[in-house]
Amino acid sequence: MKRKLYAGVVTGLVAVMILFSITCSSDSMPGSDSKPPDPVSTSSNSDSTENSVILEYDTPPSPINGFAALQKELVYPESARQNEIEGRVILQTMIGKTGDILEVEVARSLDPACDEAAVNTIRATDWQPALKEGKPVQVRAALPVVFKLK
Repeated sequence: MKRKLYAGVVTGLVAVMILFSITCSSDSMPGSDSKPPDPVSTSSNSDSTENSVILEYDTPPSPINGFAALQKELVYPESARQNEIEGRVILQTMIGKTGDILEVEVARSLDPACDEAAVNTIRATDWQPALKEGKPVQVRAALPVVFKLK
């Protein structure tokens, strides 16, 4: 049973890797053909770039131990397994310059237990920050977490 569960998780992680480079803001959603807006400052001081949120980057953020680390952390909720719930939770995240997960919101829900498992997985994983011109930057990223039973 565990092997089947991991096979489903691996399938989901492949989808995560494919869709990971998608970023979105309140104006653009994954799959949109429009170019993301220019960087948006979250600081009240417009001269400061210390807390800037970059919407474009050269290297996307990634789990430090690779996407296999997500697989190890993802726990398929027993209630979702019993009810044969499958699908995707989309998380809107803010990943800081040090790779810390600063914010996580459920942008598209699947099931409360799956939503919670997805958030816990993202928070429990150590992240490499995104890079722009070789320097770490704070970014918003949409992260899909796929739940698939076999």
